[in-house]
Amino acid sequence: MVIYNPRSVKEIQEERKLESSGSTKEQLAYVLKVQEANKGLTEQSVGDLSLALGEIAKDFSQAMAEITMLIGAGMGGTN
Repeated sequence: MVIYNPRSVKEIQEERKLESSGSTKEQLAYVLKVQEANKGLTEQSVGDLSLALGEIAKDFSQAMAEITMLIGAGMGGTN
C-alpha cells in the first residue's frame, strides 16, 4: 500500500531536526507556522462540508416526502 504524504521532504526533515535538537521555543514557533499554513485549508474544508451537508439534507427531505406520499397512497389516501 502506498501512503501519500503531501508534505515536502524539506518540511519533514525540518520537523525531525526540531524534534531531536530544537529548543521548546523553536518547536512552538514551528507548530504555530504549520497551524497558520493549515488555516486556509481548514476553512476551505469546513465550507465544502457545509455545502455537502446541505445537499444531503435536501436529498433526505425529498426522499422523506416521497416516502410519505407512497405510504399515504398505500393506505387508501389520495392518488
